[in-house]
Amino acid sequence: MMSATRIIRAWAAFAVMLSLFVHMEGFSSTPCNPVQVDQFTMTFMAPFVRNVPAITGEMYYFTVSGTMNFYSGTPCGQWDAYYRYNSGPPQYSPVIGTNFTSTPCPPDYNPAHFYTSCVFTATSNQLTFTYGDSFYGDNCGSMLITVFRNGTSPSVFLGKDTSICQGASLLLDAGNPGDTYLWSTAATTRTILVNGSGTYAVTVTNNAGCTGTDSITVTGFLMPVPSISGDSNMCVSSGYYHYVTDPGMNSYQWTVSAGATMIWGNGTPELIVTWDSPGLQLVTVNYFNANGCTVATPSQLNVMVDPLPAAAGLVTGLRSVCAGSMGVNYSVPPVAGSATYVWSLPPGVEITGGAGTNSIIVDFSDMAQSGSVTVYGNNLCGNGEPAVPVPVIVNPIPPVPEIIQSGEWLVSSALSGNQWYRDGMAIMGAVNDSLKPAVTGNYSVKVTLIECESLMSAVYSCIATGTPSFSGPEVTLFPAPNDGRFVISLDGILQGSFTVYVINGSGAEIYTKTINLFNRTYLWTMDLRGASPGLYTVVVDGAGKRWVKRVPLTQSH
Repeated sequence: MMSATRIIRAWAAFAVMLSLFVHMEGFSSTPCNPVQVDQFTMTFMAPFVRNVPAITGEMYYFTVSGTMNFYSGTPCGQWDAYYRYNSGPPQYSPVIGTNFTSTPCPPDYNPAHFYTSCVFTATSNQLTFTYGDSFYGDNCGSMLITVFRNGTSPSVFLGKDTSICQGASLLLDAGNPGDTYLWSTAATTRTILVNGSGTYAVTVTNNAGCTGTDSITVTGFLMPVPSISGDSNMCVSSGYYHYVTDPGMNSYQWTVSAGATMIWGNGTPELIVTWDSPGLQLVTVNYFNANGCTVATPSQLNVMVDPLPAAAGLVTGLRSVCAGSMGVNYSVPPVAGSATYVWSLPPGVEITGGAGTNSIIVDFSDMAQSGSVTVYGNNLCGNGEPAVPVPVIVNPIPPVPEIIQSGEWLVSSALSGNQWYRDGMAIMGAVNDSLKPAVTGNYSVKVTLIECESLMSAVYSCIATGTPSFSGPEVTLFPAPNDGRFVISLDGILQGSFTVYVINGSGAEIYTKTINLFNRTYLWTMDLRGASPGLYTVVVDGAGKRWVKRVPLTQSH
């Protein structure tokens, strides 16, 4: 049997070395499906070096098998195998058949260590195996070295379990570009987009046929639905308005439309606003709830801001009316924003139709006074600007005239505006304050001043007694009969101003002339051609006297 010293010497001379190009710590993937990359025989008769090509970053391991024989009197006798590391005492291990047993990786990285089946990661492009013995020839036998590249399961990490908000999405990435994928959703892409609760798993298979798996649990939270409470209908510029949403949330964000001013509260669950413009406006709010969820579209409250009525336009209607007039219309164009219309009228004027609208019917009492008519629109928010006042003059109704008789004349108590009637029919041209009835009938008179009519006077019955005679020889008419042209002669009449009237058979004056007499005799020619044939009355009035003469008109031209 070989002594312990020789055993130690022999094994000190033998070493299977992995060069410092090999690094054996830090790998995390699981070995799988090894692939043989080299196999060679290392003899113990001469120094030996073997370089094996490697791929940086890939994982490798090797196995050792064979028979080691030491000199023991019988050349190349079979002995147990031993190994050592560092410079410590020999380490003994029985041989199983003719193969070395696998040993765990030592705690250090001395390249002189001899061990088998230890997985490591190449840090360069080659692995180096060496052998040397200063006592060549006293050992015999060989060792078969087989080098394997270890397949590595893909490292897969989907992340820690997490949560998402309803409606949101989460991108899951299995990594390992170029490998194949199979998700629990049956997807076969590297990434998937998830938007709901569940446990999602993936299996990644690389080109070595190795697989890696991971899973992640996703919890979905409901999205918030912010509420808004507050006034949704108000008048423009009518003060401060308060809006409230759910308390206890985070990062409140309020917005208001352009017709409003935010006074206070953004970032809080309460908001104070003034509404400065009419029309449809809005308030919105959003926040993050306790789960960190928010909505893409904020909650919205529609607000209707009512305007004041617009300014009233031009009032149309009569500017001059008679007291006692009824059914008179006044109107204004429709006023935007008005719910009702408020009219202002002179004293004694009453609305009898269309009250509260833009077109009214009014009655003027007998005691109505002159004044102005105006109007403004009104709604729940207040009054609009009134229309420019329209002045209205209320004219009085003339008093009912009275008729008195003066000689052969009927005289009205009204100095002007008279219209005489016989038997209810207007006498054409009979508009003076006196009338000489030419025929028997019932006579009356009505007065119109500034388009206002009095009531009809009491009827005065008059019986015509024939043609009256002249009161003296001073007035002469000739020729008679005539064709409408005749001469009037005044003789023996006192000097002064005289008025001559010609009255037709209906009592209407068809001719009037004022003359001034400066001598005792006055002649002038009357021309009534164009008047209808008939009996006419000529009256001369002056100097406190009245002369009356009838003249027939036989024809006219």
